Amino acid sequence: LGKVRQRVSESDSILARLMTTIEGRKAAPSEKSYTSKLLAGGTAKIGGKIVEEAAEVVEAADEPGDAGRSHFVYECADLTYHLFVMMA
Repeated sequence: LGKVRQRVSESDSILARLMTTIEGRKAAPSEKSYTSKLLAGGTAKIGGKIVEEAAEVVEAADEPGDAGRSHFVYECADLTYHLFVMMA
């Protein structure tokens, strides 16, 4: 149980840091920042990326083997990022 709590705590920390970074881009946009560009595009642009990434998660879920699993995890992370941008 201790290891599970440690992992959850580490995940919370990573997700909190991600949101802090995204909120920083929102407060101080940069022309070079992909996050800033998404935020400037509003709900339509961010929503489009969420739909795209969600479809990629579903496609990757069917890929076999370790490479398929890695791709699935990567796509889940991409979706999470875009959801966090929308939440910001």
